[in-house]
Amino acid sequence: MKKLLISLVLLVYLSGTLALAKDLTSSHFIVRDPSIGTGGGYQSSGSFKMYSAGNLNVSGNGGTSTSFKARDGFLQYPEVHSGIVSANATGSTIAVTWTASTAQNGFTVSGYKVGIATASGGPYTLTTVGNVLGYSYTTQTPGDYFIVLQTLDALGNVIAVSNEVTVTVQSTFSFSLSSSTIGFGTLAAAVSRFATSDGAGTNVEPSASHTMSVETTSSSGYNVTLSGSTLASGVNTINAIPGVVPVPLAPGSEQFGVRTTLGSGTGTIAPPYNGTASNYGFGTSPLNSQLFVSTSAPSAQAVYNVDYAANIAASTEAGSYVTTLTYVATTNF
Repeated sequence: MKKLLISLVLLVYLSGTLALAKDLTSSHFIVRDPSIGTGGGYQSSGSFKMYSAGNLNVSGNGGTSTSFKARDGFLQYPEVHSGIVSANATGSTIAVTWTASTAQNGFTVSGYKVGIATASGGPYTLTTVGNVLGYSYTTQTPGDYFIVLQTLDALGNVIAVSNEVTVTVQSTFSFSLSSSTIGFGTLAAAVSRFATSDGAGTNVEPSASHTMSVETTSSSGYNVTLSGSTLASGVNTINAIPGVVPVPLAPGSEQFGVRTTLGSGTGTIAPPYNGTASNYGFGTSPLNSQLFVSTSAPSAQAVYNVDYAANIAASTEAGSYVTTLTYVATTNF
């Protein structure tokens, strides 16, 4: 018996064009086999899920409304660029300045923090300074300092950190007097006289007979001492105001004294030179290097107002009375 073998071949033709995924590349990145869609969605497998955005391979902006904007192309992320920081030291002060940080696509710059450290990389002491472009550190001791800038968003979060910059505070010390020669003019028993830098003197207590300026970056600060003797004319002298506390002026009696006040900056005035208005002191005569003013830490420029007062009695001998006072300023580095 013969068998009949019949082979049936089915040919199925599918119309259409086969679409193959193609890598998208540039000189900096590559997108492997992108999934392209005209709207939101995702492609998935057993191991991962990839979300797609409309027109993935097209750049530019899409449609807008009063509340929203569709951005075509690759998903866009917030972006921020830190400002450029610079720092300079003048004396014991470090001035830090920077250009404004910029942000887009959702980030907003609300302010900054400035960090300072004594070692590269920190740890930094951070100070919130607000939405400004500069900040100063004062009374810094000599050495190297390392500065960074943090940029903050609207919630106060850090969204960018600048490169670290280095600045050096040099060891410095300065001391000066606004005038080295002062005068009382003509003394009288009826009224107190105060020295002035023009030599004429005055009956009214001035803001200062002259000023003294001191500044140091030393961690131990500075000392200024005063030495000298009271006003004298030959063998005749005007009594110095004695003691270790300032004494009120008393016209009609012999008195010579010094008083100082702090005009600006920081510093400590030693007694008896720390009197209030019309209260003066000079210690013993001749005076031998008594402490006048001092600090125990670095100090930006301090300005002291120094006044000199003199009284005579009706029996004080006539003559031209003069003295030389010596101020010595020292610092420890």
